[in-house]
Amino acid sequence: MKQFFEATGKSIEEAIDAAMLLAGDVSNYDVDVEVLDSGSKGFLGIGSKPARVRISFEDGKPEPKPVKEFKPKQIKPIEFDVKDAKPVPRKEAKIRPAEPAPKKAAPKKEKGERKADFSAVSVKKSEAPEAKPVVKVDLARLNPEVKDEASVTETEKKAAAAALEFLQGVYAKMELAPEVKVTYTTETINIFFSGKSLGALIGRRGETLNALQYLTNLVVNRQLEGEHVRIVLDVEGYREEREETLIAYAGRMAEKCVKSGRKVELDPMNPHERRIVHIALEADDRVETLSYGSEPFRKVVITPKHKKVRK
Repeated sequence: MKQFFEATGKSIEEAIDAAMLLAGDVSNYDVDVEVLDSGSKGFLGIGSKPARVRISFEDGKPEPKPVKEFKPKQIKPIEFDVKDAKPVPRKEAKIRPAEPAPKKAAPKKEKGERKADFSAVSVKKSEAPEAKPVVKVDLARLNPEVKDEASVTETEKKAAAAALEFLQGVYAKMELAPEVKVTYTTETINIFFSGKSLGALIGRRGETLNALQYLTNLVVNRQLEGEHVRIVLDVEGYREEREETLIAYAGRMAEKCVKSGRKVELDPMNPHERRIVHIALEADDRVETLSYGSEPFRKVVITPKHKKVRK
């Protein structure tokens, strides 16, 4: 059966290509091309007319070649009488006992030869690896002196009351009822929470507690007129454990900074935790620390002192 395809184009060649695309794969057929209209360019593109062609071909498929039938050769069966078959005698395997390995003859001792005396030889024990420098931290600076009630200012009392009012609304919505204790130091107002099922107030790596502390400081300091206080929240002694973790972490990052000669950026921390890192490394004369960024994503950067920082 003959197939026909028509197409147009800016030129005859383009029209033929378009018709070929419409027809698909015609590589196995004899294609006839008929130019229906050669087209015209017109004047300055006005009155132009596309070329139009028609292609045709017979799409009959060639008959398949007959497949030669394969006939296996017939093998003539071998006839024999079972009575004439004789049993094949089997040989019994003889197991030989393993021969003992020949003993090595001891070296003959010549006259005048003496045995080696190791009594005077001292074995040197392997020296223990050098211990890494321990981070020395001024705990008095991390834990400032607690104030007595007489030295607490009216501003601090007002700030504590505003913080408790804000926090009460937060943990009430979380359906928690913790016990609350407030202490005043020379630098901070500390609010401690204790009770059961308070893990939700801490969160993963203290993220919830840090976010709550940031919001509390923001709310309270907006209510104060020109004065600023720093409030620290703690749940079941989490901050104390976190201090120990941060001190060890700061020591490891300082070693990494010194060995690589490159600056090391720590994870974002709240002001209290950044202060712990700064104090933990201020006695290490090999590195220096600085903070950059904006809250709550401000972080500590450790840089080597005696080497050029590699970027």
